[in-house]
Amino acid sequence: MNKEKAKVKKNAPQEPKSRDERRREYAMAKRRKNRIKRILSGVFFFIFLAAAAVTLCFTVFFKVNTITVAGETQYTSEQIIKSSGLTLGDTLFGFSAETVSSSITKALPYIGTAEIKRSIPDTVTITVESAAPSCALRTDNGYVLLDDDGKVLEITDSDKDIAVPIIMISGVEKIEVGAVLSVKDESVMNSLSVLVDAAEQAGLDVTYYDLSDSANVLIVCENGETTLKLGVISSDTINRKLLLAGEAIKREKANGNSVKGTFDLTYDGKAYFSPKTEDD
Repeated sequence: MNKEKAKVKKNAPQEPKSRDERRREYAMAKRRKNRIKRILSGVFFFIFLAAAAVTLCFTVFFKVNTITVAGETQYTSEQIIKSSGLTLGDTLFGFSAETVSSSITKALPYIGTAEIKRSIPDTVTITVESAAPSCALRTDNGYVLLDDDGKVLEITDSDKDIAVPIIMISGVEKIEVGAVLSVKDESVMNSLSVLVDAAEQAGLDVTYYDLSDSANVLIVCENGETTLKLGVISSDTINRKLLLAGEAIKREKANGNSVKGTFDLTYDGKAYFSPKTEDD
């Protein structure tokens, strides 16, 4: 009986709130809402002030007053600064360092890298490194000097001053000084890079690289006396092949034998030598 009375009392409808209670609840809710508005307004105002301060720093306070050049190249500091496109009075943070670097290395091809550093409040430092020819592309009109990255350094119609290996490749599409050589088949340039690295590690004195036929790649070394027949270039085997060739050449020369002829290295792990005859 007591449980039934308690259940009835628990489920009984609540008495309606008085007008004063409703007013107090409404006032409390309004104060909470106004407090949230004030907090949000303060946050937005702080963000606005921060953005304005950053904008002023980028556009008004930090102006370029000094541009310095570090590193040795064949170009003067004036030439490097002019090619950068930077001028005194520019905003210190108003330019792309990558764009400036690219402008310098393209306008002045014998600069390999150009690092741009900003120093607050007003200084830009350009640190440059020279590029050097690593090979020369033979064309119908002369020779194109290239650096290790395949960038065109110079175009010349004379071979008198060329002291780097000659390369022969096919599918050249565009030759532009200051830009990387454009080749139809990009794998050709990758093969050339792998080949040059392997030849340097093997200590070969290369006269020229012939990649005009990708299925029958050749290296001529020892002042044109020795030809290395490589077949298809493979990054997995080329180092072993050229190390084998280098050792074979050294061994033959140490024994007083001539190395005029061809080493067939198309079979991995083997070097078959065919001496050059008077009829060749």
